[in-house]
Amino acid sequence: MARRPGLHAGGLRFAVAGRDIVADAGLDVGPGETAAILGPSGCGKTTLLRLIAGLERPQAGELLFDGDSVADIPAHRRGFGMMFQDFALFPHLDVGQNVAFGLRGGGRSREARTARVTELLETVGLTGFERRRVESLSGGERQRVALARALAPEPRLLMLDEPLGSLDRGLRERLLIELKDVLGRLAIPAIYVTHDQFEAFAIADRLAVMRDGRFVREGTPEAVYQDPQTEFVARFLGFDNIVDGVSDGNVIETALGIWAAKSPPGPVRLLLRGEGVGVAESAGAGTICGTVAAVAFQGMVSRVEIVANGVTLSFGLPSGTALPEPGGTICLRVPNAQILDGNPGAAHE
Repeated sequence: MARRPGLHAGGLRFAVAGRDIVADAGLDVGPGETAAILGPSGCGKTTLLRLIAGLERPQAGELLFDGDSVADIPAHRRGFGMMFQDFALFPHLDVGQNVAFGLRGGGRSREARTARVTELLETVGLTGFERRRVESLSGGERQRVALARALAPEPRLLMLDEPLGSLDRGLRERLLIELKDVLGRLAIPAIYVTHDQFEAFAIADRLAVMRDGRFVREGTPEAVYQDPQTEFVARFLGFDNIVDGVSDGNVIETALGIWAAKSPPGPVRLLLRGEGVGVAESAGAGTICGTVAAVAFQGMVSRVEIVANGVTLSFGLPSGTALPEPGGTICLRVPNAQILDGNPGAAHE
């Protein structure tokens, strides 16, 4: 059998007091690939990273790198780098000394360490920052120093645990672009843990959604977004317009209207997506009519909340769309409806 390059984790399990924190989790990350692990707080994301890093030992499963088991190799000898949300920089050291700290014990000469620090600061866009004090840096600059330090010993695998979680949204969006560029230039596997779907979509080549210690949906960010497959994943990605329906095999009937969709006859859960939604002149197939509860301007879109047959739904329409005042009636054309798996936590290949 050919040796698999990069990281392979299979069937990992970790339990505390009889409760599974990580349960039968598997993940493959190839050279140059960034995998994002996405899930709510407490779902096991950070524990999985600790198992991979060697900070915790799994009770079952295998952990391979480039085809060789690392299960019995201590954390400091695995050659894996890790970056944390709080950056964990040393305030008494300057920027260059913080980055160089990751080179201690590597047998490099002083000149080689200095050259490596210079190279890394250039990589993360901080050329000339060697003598800056940590407390003088902005949040974004500290994040880059922490990344440079994690990369200093040339890790075989880079793990990032909520690395932008303490930064505001605007700064996070800018740094995500820079971070994706840096990771794209590295030929190593990377694992990015986050509870923020926008971060995961922006950074990942492959996305794995975790729930209760298990992966319940995996694929490219585009595939997961376009087809969440389960109600849990759909709601976690921000899709809340989910209604009950009954299928006759070709048409799904709901309390809000009917949609054409092939599915086995019987009860279904239907996701009404926001793509392509627009104002309709009258009721019909694929259309919802109801009362406007609220309208909120959100820049490029105006979010309209409507109540139809006692069900509250929310859609974003292009700003400038003529909308009734709250209390008025409206019909919306909703062309994109998806059937969700009946088991909200079910996994799909």
